[in-house]
Amino acid sequence: MKMFFGIVPLITRDTNGNQYLPWKIHFLVDILRKDNVQKVNRVARIYFDETEIHQTIGGKIVNPYHTLLFGTIDKKDTLLSMWIDTGKELLPVAHMYQKKRKLIGTNQYEELQQVKKLSHEQLLYLFNHVLDYPSTIDIIPSYQIG
Repeated sequence: MKMFFGIVPLITRDTNGNQYLPWKIHFLVDILRKDNVQKVNRVARIYFDETEIHQTIGGKIVNPYHTLLFGTIDKKDTLLSMWIDTGKELLPVAHMYQKKRKLIGTNQYEELQQVKKLSHEQLLYLFNHVLDYPSTIDIIPSYQIG
């Protein structure tokens, strides 16, 4: 199974240690934290080579949805969760803990219509890739941006 994707970390840190997120992503992270869904300390946007994923049905663009990966990295474990930002709400796709390596999908994603979805195998591949290479979602020092 071949699947090509790109991961763009969205948290930056300046030389004083202050962390920054795009304003809309910051708002979404706050929602997750306030609802005790996840204590996020990593955020990345996922892009797919197959541009129809989470974007279209029948080749026609439905909405410019964004696929986001939220991570919680601490001493005990790492939790990754994938969400679709529809512009109106966050739709949970799946999550996985590093220690268990068991992908847990959501009913909301299974029931989602009008967009091309990732298969269980594709989700598993992507999550395992990030857990194997956690630096792909690291916080970016602002002096590296340019």
